[in-house]
Amino acid sequence: MSVEAGSVRSRTARLVRALGDQERGRFTKLVRDYDHREPAAEAFLEAAGEPWWLRVAAAQAASWVGSDPVIRDDELIVGVECPPRVVDTHYTVGLRFNREMARTVLARSDSQRLSAVIRSAGEQLQGRTAGERIEQWCAERGLTRTNDIYWAASFQGHMVLDWAKLLRVGVGGLIEEATEWERQHSGRGRRLARAARVLAEGLRDFIAGYAVRAEEMAAGAAGSRADELRQIARICRRISTEPAASFHEALQLFWFGFLYDGSDNPGRIDQWLHPYLQADLESGAITPDEAEELLEALWVKFNEVRGWNLVLGGQTPDGEDASNELTGICLDITERLGLPAPNVSVRWFHGTPGWLRERSIEVVGRGLGMPAIYNDEVIVPALTRLGIAIEDARDYAFGGCTEIQIPGKSNLGGEDANLNLAKCLELALNDGVDMRSGTRLGPRTGDPWRFDTFEQLYGAWQSQLRAATDAMIEITNMAQSVRSECGAKLFRALLTADCLERGLDPDGGGARYGHGEVMTLGIAVTADSLAAIREFVYHRGSVSMGELHDALKSDFDGRERLRLALLRDAPKYGNDIAGVDALAARVAGDFWRLLRRYSTHRGGRYGGGVIVLGRNIPFGAGTAATPDGRHAGEPLEDAVGPRAGMARRGPSAALRSAARIDQTLGPMGVLYNLTLPEELFEETTRSKVQRLVEGYFADGGQQVQITVASAERLRAAQANPEAHRDLIVRVGGYSDYFVRLSPELQEDIIARTRGAGRQA
Repeated sequence: MSVEAGSVRSRTARLVRALGDQERGRFTKLVRDYDHREPAAEAFLEAAGEPWWLRVAAAQAASWVGSDPVIRDDELIVGVECPPRVVDTHYTVGLRFNREMARTVLARSDSQRLSAVIRSAGEQLQGRTAGERIEQWCAERGLTRTNDIYWAASFQGHMVLDWAKLLRVGVGGLIEEATEWERQHSGRGRRLARAARVLAEGLRDFIAGYAVRAEEMAAGAAGSRADELRQIARICRRISTEPAASFHEALQLFWFGFLYDGSDNPGRIDQWLHPYLQADLESGAITPDEAEELLEALWVKFNEVRGWNLVLGGQTPDGEDASNELTGICLDITERLGLPAPNVSVRWFHGTPGWLRERSIEVVGRGLGMPAIYNDEVIVPALTRLGIAIEDARDYAFGGCTEIQIPGKSNLGGEDANLNLAKCLELALNDGVDMRSGTRLGPRTGDPWRFDTFEQLYGAWQSQLRAATDAMIEITNMAQSVRSECGAKLFRALLTADCLERGLDPDGGGARYGHGEVMTLGIAVTADSLAAIREFVYHRGSVSMGELHDALKSDFDGRERLRLALLRDAPKYGNDIAGVDALAARVAGDFWRLLRRYSTHRGGRYGGGVIVLGRNIPFGAGTAATPDGRHAGEPLEDAVGPRAGMARRGPSAALRSAARIDQTLGPMGVLYNLTLPEELFEETTRSKVQRLVEGYFADGGQQVQITVASAERLRAAQANPEAHRDLIVRVGGYSDYFVRLSPELQEDIIARTRGAGRQA
């Protein structure tokens, strides 16, 4: 951890040091040991005969109420996740049964009752969980959910809930609302409202359990800690039913709701939390120092559960500057603690004050990979182009790493699917057949060496793209339906506009905006490959299509001279070269326009985005050699920028190339990974970085996320991980410790540093 003793408040430093028990090799949490209880399974079994949604709701509520409250030393914000269980629920799928864990528990447990509960739940859940039903549907039709062309029905989970509503009406208000809709509805709507009420009542009882625990601990404590525990008890007792009435209460109620939902995204925290801070500061109920200590406690909590995207700045719904004093405080805490979570993002628009722009760049320069910076001037039009009202578009935030959502009003999928444009080109160059396996993956589009023009080849690519998209969307829509039937997001109906009124869950079309998100991979590789074919085959005529085809199929075996010519002599996207940049804009735009022809099961349209999340590595591994000189299996590009090592004219040129893509066609987030050297962030030079970002935004770019590191430093971290445990890099929409990334992802990030800083 990057916090050193004395650099922050001593309490916070102790809490941060406790996080050091996390395993660094992957995203892990401070999970609790198995407690030999299965409250979710028991509640599910006891609700036999009830509608499925009621059984799911009963299980989720029991999971939390049936877990012992844990309050750690020094904590001011309390609440931990449930222990790992054989049966639990998750917002992506509803009920889950961990069969591997079940085998372990059954082999070791001497409790006949526990074993009977696990076996009975396993039998009743067999074939009925969302994952099993989705895989069975695909198997029956000879389809695969994941392959080298697309990942269909991917995560489908992230949302940003209406946290302001939770604080405003309280848990008691949620119970009353659900009860009223239960009276008004019948059928499906009544079942949804009843399930929502059960979940709200579970949240009430979960919070009340912490009040009891804090009171018990206070009785055995002394001095200031006893006073703190009594205050925690009073706060928990009150917010178990009532709205938040203070800054501390608002933070604590949010945290309980955040945990209970599944630990997703806080959204625009400086908007929904600021009124409570302002009121307490004005009344003298809290000091600025006390407020910051509470926020630091929340930041530590985010790192216990790997909380995701927190958004600062931007606009109000009426288009005014939304930044406030809390905006700056959140940036200060992010810089001071130096933790990888939450993913802090800052929104800029024409009215963003200079202090926030400058402070954003200054914090980026600390080497945290944060904040990522977003451009309202492109994202808001992209959302309104999709049919989202402008006042809602101005309120956008992010689900998960950086998937765009409308807080409290949308279920936009959150990684509905991913598609590899470069694999579609491979199929177009081999009449629909995978070059390495010989398996037919796409339709017959003709022998490429018989194409007389470049446009014929491009048409074959479009045909492969349409066929892949058809299959991907069919599976993805089916999965949305299955997730809805399985009760994947029932609690979210309470904090997502229109769900209870419509009587529809978020996956079933209840959210006001139900569009879908498809992540796009391979823009740069496809554009570079098409540019090489156009140049060498159709313009120069120096390489025949047959010769190129054979070279690709053999991964350039014995044809290294040809590979180097394709790699070095053909124009490459990312160097401000109009011709190849136009091809990148064309392939991205054609795909994103194609997506809009498809409807989601949730009642919206699909939209494209570029949020790679390290998936350029597995998709690249499944893609044959490509005409840009890339070897088979090498990674694709990691965002909307050029492929690693291809930005030969520095970041300014690379950004101009990316801005030639019409990013208003990508309403689900178009990321640019930029790596810059540390010396650019010195006080005398970091204004250059600000101008670089502002120039990209003026040209039409959506977003920039910056890793501040040299290849030498990253190599040193590989060689000596223990000495570089605190090195944080930007991955593909989130920040993480470099040393706990996979070797493949480390190499991909190092490859980004080639040419970093030139012509900045």
